[in-house]
Amino acid sequence: MNYEARFQLAVELFQSGKFEDSLREFQDLLVYENQLTIEQHFDLLNYVTNCQVNLNEVERAFEHLVVLQSLAEKINSAEALYYTEMKRGIVAFKLGNNRTFEEAFERVFHYAKKTGKMKHLCDATGNYLFFLIEEKRFEEARAIFEKNIPAFEEILQHSPVSIRSIFPHAVKVYFYCNQLEPILNLVSFIEIHKNHPILQTFSYIYSEMLMYVALFQEDIDQLLESTDRLETYYASKEHHQEIQQMYRELMNVCEERQMLEEAIIFAQKLVLYYKSQGVSKESIDATVDMKKAALTDNLTKLYNRRFFEHFNAPDELTAVFIDIDNFKSINDTYGHRVGDDVLRQIGQIIQSLLTNQMIGIRYGGDEFVILIQESPIIAKQLTLELYEALNPLFLTSFGSQLLIHLSVGFCYRQKGESVIQLVARADSAQYEAKFNMDQSIVEGLSYDSTTN
Repeated sequence: MNYEARFQLAVELFQSGKFEDSLREFQDLLVYENQLTIEQHFDLLNYVTNCQVNLNEVERAFEHLVVLQSLAEKINSAEALYYTEMKRGIVAFKLGNNRTFEEAFERVFHYAKKTGKMKHLCDATGNYLFFLIEEKRFEEARAIFEKNIPAFEEILQHSPVSIRSIFPHAVKVYFYCNQLEPILNLVSFIEIHKNHPILQTFSYIYSEMLMYVALFQEDIDQLLESTDRLETYYASKEHHQEIQQMYRELMNVCEERQMLEEAIIFAQKLVLYYKSQGVSKESIDATVDMKKAALTDNLTKLYNRRFFEHFNAPDELTAVFIDIDNFKSINDTYGHRVGDDVLRQIGQIIQSLLTNQMIGIRYGGDEFVILIQESPIIAKQLTLELYEALNPLFLTSFGSQLLIHLSVGFCYRQKGESVIQLVARADSAQYEAKFNMDQSIVEGLSYDSTTN
């Protein structure tokens, strides 16, 4: 097989995402470098560094930059200089040299425009957006996108493959800039042109875009459907790093947006994926921040007390504090196995009573807290309904028949009051309810910030 045929084979491997295989092929071809034209030598070395960058072999890519620059200057074309500066910028970013990164990308955009090729301008923008997103410079990234990207119809006509490199990054930028309409415009464009032959070859970006729409709108069904499709696609291509990165990002985003149950779901998905790949438990524990272990009580499956560290409380919030009457006597009479089973059953019952605006927490021991994110009028009605549903409880545990009573106190959040202070007031109301002869539910007194 001659050089041209072997080079084309290596290019096809690269384009299919098989960077390790293509790198081996390209490196084998370096033995021909003394027989190649300057242009052939430049193309070969350009692909070698491309592979090394994609495989995160940044130091090795850095070693080729001087020769690549020399060849580009000899060719003296805007396109060769564009590719060279692109590699310089990417390598500089990965090595943490921000000044060189910024200077290189300034030249990248200069040469991209000089080539007159829309593909180069789009790819330059897509790469720059990626790095700005990594640094959380979202507003700056949005400005770059809107400044450099022409009408989408023009891209589809002249360089449709570039949509793959810019649309997903643009959606992520608008997501973090909290702008839904531009995201929907991007999604709508893909939907309208879904039968375009080029767009059909990377339909996975549509699922990625829908994922951010679902996150923005907190549409959990759509979110799970989109992520399942992406995992299936990435797994079929053996892009394992992308799956791990997707779930880690989703965990973090969901936690930031107070979607804690979803953060737990994606933590579990990531662990399951790790296990399917044979990753050791030690590596899983070292890599995954297990939201479930951090935020969920193992016995009752409700949130645990640490939940409050992550909870961004709304102004309209009611805390309902629940305590099991005479729980110590259950443990003393029937043993801790029955006591734990009672807690587990009560946790299940509380979970079954929660609406979308309620959060159930095992506060500690035999104490539970329910947070209701509603107006005081609605919250009071829901609290009374909870009380009626929970009192009394007839439970069977390991053959023992138990009659359970619970004391309940509740309070509405006052201006200037922390969630911990709110829960403490509800606890005081519950303590009063425990000794109330008429009804074991009490509404707490108003909070007075001047006394603290």
